[in-house]
Amino acid sequence: MIDLTRNNFFILTTLLVMISGIACTKEIHHVKGQEIRDGKYDMEYPAKPANDALNSILSRVKLLSTIAFYESYEFDPAAGVKLSDIDDDVIEEKSNGKFHFNQPATGTATVIYSQNRRVGLLTCAHIVHFPDTIINYQQDMDGRDTEIVKNIAFKIRQNINIIDFKLGGDFRILAMDMKHDVALIGKEMHPEIAMIVPPLKYPLGNSRELDWATFVYVIGYPRGEKMITKAIVSQPPGEKNDTFVIDAVFNRGFSG
Repeated sequence: MIDLTRNNFFILTTLLVMISGIACTKEIHHVKGQEIRDGKYDMEYPAKPANDALNSILSRVKLLSTIAFYESYEFDPAAGVKLSDIDDDVIEEKSNGKFHFNQPATGTATVIYSQNRRVGLLTCAHIVHFPDTIINYQQDMDGRDTEIVKNIAFKIRQNINIIDFKLGGDFRILAMDMKHDVALIGKEMHPEIAMIVPPLKYPLGNSRELDWATFVYVIGYPRGEKMITKAIVSQPPGEKNDTFVIDAVFNRGFSG
């Protein structure tokens, strides 16, 4: 039986308050984000806000639109025209007439050079490369191509445009490497426009330094809309391979 005299009651109450205080006390520790400088790519979100860096990069990434125009001539199978036969006279005499068509493409390009009114952008070769000549052959009963030309098309012109630029048309292909799918396009801009086209200041990365689960951002124009997404790396490059796989979901337009 508990004796709840005045003194005992005071002691019991004090003990309960102390126990309650011990049970409910919380310790809150504020830990500042620490940036690890180990010379390696990150395996998680940046330790410090990356808004300024991302906004700077986004302003240098542009929407590229290109279109190639072709003039095509079709031949009757009975004419038996072979590729080696085709010249201006054969086209004039044996073709069934001509028609025009175009092949468009869109993608992403990054400003990497801007000086003395000259602007250069890096993109993928497959966005801006269109063959000078397209040949379709007649097929036999088994669906195999024969030597007889069905139609032949010649590229008559190509327009390369950077949509974000005022007067951003008429870019030219300055260099292209189909093996590595890289192309450099450029033009000489109007002085007032060239002044507001700063190049990307960040250094190129080294894909061989990537590792499993390395964190990366991907910026591009899927379906013509500027977008930034995140991904992690799988199958990082080995000693003889510079390619790697990421888990980002892509739509057409991210190329570049």
